[in-house]
Amino acid sequence: MQHRTKCGFIVSKVICVFLTLSCHLTLGGQSCLPNGIIFTSQSQLNTFAIENQGCFEILGDVLIRGNDITNLDPLNTIQSIKGNLRINDNPKLTNLNGLNTLKSIGGFLTVFNNSILISISDLNNL
Repeated sequence: MQHRTKCGFIVSKVICVFLTLSCHLTLGGQSCLPNGIIFTSQSQLNTFAIENQGCFEILGDVLIRGNDITNLDPLNTIQSIKGNLRINDNPKLTNLNGLNTLKSIGGFLTVFNNSILISISDLNNL
């Protein structure tokens, strides 16, 4: 009888630890996209926000290049990019709002050929 009580206690502890960790990972966010991502349209950015809820860290490179990209707001949960961040050839992009939560980039940052982009001040948290 005592053996069962000890086993039940251990199983209960394991379940509690598992549930605690699961809640922490779900609420605290998660890493995603180990192979990176290329955004070529505003609809891809908008879909990213829906399909990757809880993602705060992109493990690979990020390329943002599209003729109809007007805002980066759907990326406002991203705090870290482990690879490179390239924001190139976006003729309708006026600001980098949405990247203001970005705290680190593991690789390099390039921003060029964004003809109406006025400022990169939204990257001040880097």
